Amino acid sequence: MPSQTIALELHLLTNSPENLEHFGLDLQHELRELPEVTVSTTSAAAPEGTKSGGGVDWTLLMVTLAAGGGVLTALIGLIQSSLNRERKVRVVMDGDELEVSGLELAQQQALVDAWIARQRVKLSQRG
Repeated sequence: MPSQTIALELHLLTNSPENLEHFGLDLQHELRELPEVTVSTTSAAAPEGTKSGGGVDWTLLMVTLAAGGGVLTALIGLIQSSLNRERKVRVVMDGDELEVSGLELAQQQALVDAWIARQRVKLSQRG
């Protein structure tokens, strides 16, 4: 099965650079523990008037899955477990978007289950 890249867009209600970096680093570390998953960050734009690079954009992690639906389910489970009412995560895969923020657990689970089901159908149609 071909690899699939997913864009994880991270937001915190208190969107300070320090909070985003801490959350992004923690999530990146946890994602790298999943089998057949690679994670990369994107570069942030350099502040105007500076000569150096901009550093890491912690609001966006690029996650590449080298396997099928089981890894996708594990990825979403990990993201779910990292959420609380202070965080919002948006996952985009082939233009299909899942955004979870401040929902009750049952509502959150229903959204996630529906999104995973759509992704499994897409993956099975490719393979």
